[in-house]
Amino acid sequence: MDPTSVPMSLIPSRSSTRRYTLEKLDNEIAKLRTLVLPIAKSGYLSFMADFGRVHEDFLCLKASYLEERIDEDGSLKWVTLVVPIAYMSVSGDVKDANNIYFMIKQAVLNFFGEDLDLKTAFLTADGAHNTGRCATDHFNQYVRCFAHATDIIGKRTLLPYKSTTVSPFERSILKNYSDLLELCRLFTMSLKKDRACLVAVYKNIDKLGSFIAEMTPTSASHLDELLKIENRIRYKELSDVMDPLLQSNTYFQENSDSLKDMAVFVVSLMDEFDRFSVAGEKEVLVKFAKQATRKMCTDLDTIHFVATYLNPPSKDLHELQLRYDRHQVLKKTTNTVT
Repeated sequence: MDPTSVPMSLIPSRSSTRRYTLEKLDNEIAKLRTLVLPIAKSGYLSFMADFGRVHEDFLCLKASYLEERIDEDGSLKWVTLVVPIAYMSVSGDVKDANNIYFMIKQAVLNFFGEDLDLKTAFLTADGAHNTGRCATDHFNQYVRCFAHATDIIGKRTLLPYKSTTVSPFERSILKNYSDLLELCRLFTMSLKKDRACLVAVYKNIDKLGSFIAEMTPTSASHLDELLKIENRIRYKELSDVMDPLLQSNTYFQENSDSLKDMAVFVVSLMDEFDRFSVAGEKEVLVKFAKQATRKMCTDLDTIHFVATYLNPPSKDLHELQLRYDRHQVLKKTTNTVT
């Protein structure tokens, strides 16, 4: 049938389509509310808050709870169910701890229609001081999002914590890697392209090199530096060290029931770094990657080890403690469940 031959009376108006869509949305929200409200009242609901920016600052709030299920083989499995609560625009100057709490409190009230006591709930968020303070002051406990934590490990590998002892020689080596990242950023900006990561640039470095004569002097100069052997070597070394972090980040973003895995994952990163064959500048890079990861191990809280203990495949914390001791992580995992 020719679409132009369809009578206009059969095509819904924009207002009708909008009304129908909003009605369906309201019905779905009502179903979610009916499902989750009893769990929220029981105190077994947790919240995940994430600030971001897409044209404007926003707060995304989700609620989650654990549901026990039995696999086909009869084994017990936990499944984390996640419910979207709110997505709201926020002003950058109101993101202190108390304002974050009031925003979350209002979003929960709008969704559930009831003023729930959040003091029994956990709050999962990034490592920012304001969100951590909000959780500490107004919720049962703060749980650091490990996808954000892997970003922090990467950052603190190249820019160690102030409390870390770094020699002038080591600092100059770390600066070489940081300069490579900055050079990549300047190169992609000079091409007037969206910001590309180092991996994307070096995956196409030889192809880019074939077009260097057609580039502006600025772009050609940046690319010429990126093409140098010493920078190619630094890219390979940086990629080797950062790849386990990228894989971990991807895993924790894709798996919502991953709290039970965090304590094991962090020490597994230490194991991974130990397997590297290191010499020269890479030895310095690996040293500070391990230090940043060790710091993240010590920042894990009781809830991480309890979740690990309660997860049937990893119930024995004694083996985990041996791995922590081997990497000189000052954390007594077994004390959390005794």
